[in-house]
Amino acid sequence: KNGLAEAERLITQEKVVALIGAYQSAVTKTGSQAAERLKTPYVCSDSSSPTLTQSGFKYFFRVSPHDGTMARNQFEFLKDLEKQKGKAVKTVALIYENTEFGANVAKMQKQYAQEFGYQVVADLAYPANASDVTSEVGKLMSAKPDVIMHAAYITDAILFTKTFKEMNLAPQGYLNMAGYIESDYLPTVKADGNFFYVRSTFALDLAAKKPMVGKVAEMYKQKYNIAMGENTARSFTAPFVLADAFNRAKTTEAEAVVKALLETNIPGDMILNPWKGVQFDPQTHQNIHASAMLVQIQDQAYHTVWPFDAASRDVVWPFPAWKGRK
Repeated sequence: KNGLAEAERLITQEKVVALIGAYQSAVTKTGSQAAERLKTPYVCSDSSSPTLTQSGFKYFFRVSPHDGTMARNQFEFLKDLEKQKGKAVKTVALIYENTEFGANVAKMQKQYAQEFGYQVVADLAYPANASDVTSEVGKLMSAKPDVIMHAAYITDAILFTKTFKEMNLAPQGYLNMAGYIESDYLPTVKADGNFFYVRSTFALDLAAKKPMVGKVAEMYKQKYNIAMGENTARSFTAPFVLADAFNRAKTTEAEAVVKALLETNIPGDMILNPWKGVQFDPQTHQNIHASAMLVQIQDQAYHTVWPFDAASRDVVWPFPAWKGRK
């Protein structure tokens, strides 16, 4: 409701010519409905629910990958892990917060688990505002999965991390989404975050192959006194794409901007993300080049570990037991 009301206010009262955002898929869902009704271009930076680009909206565009793409990437990683590293996984457990984001992640993960030949031994939804998750973690322990896949926001990611440690739950691996890569996560959990995998569209170690990443990240750190993270990088790309459309349209008139967005063809060396570029599907308005990589937290920092040919560090697998860590 807040997303809907705020989108309407920005368009009707503030007279904005376009919208960018939002972080939560549930907010973007209602905000994009308002933008469509009011015929205002909306460039989505962060929200990853697949349904957002399945509505047939004329004015909505998304630069980042959706959770269908990122769920598939997780299972591709598991297959590559077996082929190239000899680490076999047979069973997975899915746990997710129960809003638009988490529910759609789980839907796609179940689809790809079947396609790639993995058995889902637990499928657990929980309230996004949960204050105690010992019951959920207990169910995961009983299921004994090889891998746990967790779709969370920041508060529940922190809560689950603490509970995983307290209950000493250590499967072969954790493949996580969203909350585990937010800027407040590692400063809060510190070394307890080590060895989790997170799907991502950005990592600072990309600077080794793309110098622009290092330059922009340094400017960002000087201004905000915090390291640039994945969500920041995605939010950086969206206004750049919109500005490019404005420049080519030579106007902020909505129909001309939509036409320019449909004609977008930004090369990969012009963006921070490790994609081939930005180009929108003419039907769904999803960036056809958007994809995810996997980072692993090692030494309390995010390092690219997959695709293996782009890795800055080797994977640590299996997940080390909680007890006995230094």
